[in-house]
Amino acid sequence: MPSAIRLLCLTAGLSLGACSDDFGSLAQVCPVGQAVSQAECEAGGGQLEFYYLVGGHLCTCPTSDAGEVCESPSQCESSCVAPIRGLGPNGCDGVPQTYCGEVSPLAGCFCWRLDDGSLVPLCSE
Repeated sequence: MPSAIRLLCLTAGLSLGACSDDFGSLAQVCPVGQAVSQAECEAGGGQLEFYYLVGGHLCTCPTSDAGEVCESPSQCESSCVAPIRGLGPNGCDGVPQTYCGEVSPLAGCFCWRLDDGSLVPLCSE
């Protein structure tokens, strides 16, 4: 599932289980974005995090491509982002490069690279 859709699922308060996806080998190791026990999450190398919009805990998993330069979310296991430069619609102006997120699902305030190459300043959990 493209990162933007994953982001919308989280922002809309849906469990990622309600959004279909094939996370490939990452899902075999760590239950990405799933509501599992802390022991199950940690056994896969993840960390259980509380997501307010979802209303529960989800397993946040490290990615193997963290920090790699990306031009599209499809190039990343997580999202393609850059640090936000300010609030408002111009918060991504002048962002030179975007990078693959360190974890999945990724939460926080970033400039999110969309499939069409545009950048959107957005805070998400």
